[in-house]
Amino acid sequence: MVSFYYSLRKRNFVRHGSPVKLLQFHEYAAWGGSVLLIVHGGIHFNAILPWLALIMMLVNVGSGLIGKILLKQGGGVETAVASENMNRWRIVHLPVALVFAVLAVLHIITILLFIK
Repeated sequence: MVSFYYSLRKRNFVRHGSPVKLLQFHEYAAWGGSVLLIVHGGIHFNAILPWLALIMMLVNVGSGLIGKILLKQGGGVETAVASENMNRWRIVHLPVALVFAVLAVLHIITILLFIK
């Protein structure tokens, strides 16, 4: 959840922080959170929702890696070509991140509902 601060800063919902430093933090937090979720999840073959959330998390991380490559190919700056490629990439990455977030929240809700 902490890695979303970069997205909030980029869209001017918050004004504090360097976008470059926050992007680096976003990347590290996403990797760290992904590893923690994989360790937390363990192996439960009978639960579909956690598996769907895990798959979407992996797709989201893969999409983030593609975005990092596209940004690096564009020189790391918002040139016309880099900006166009990044805008096309965001069309995919944002919905993937949203689906992952919804599945993760649903997973947490179901755990809280069925906790004994």
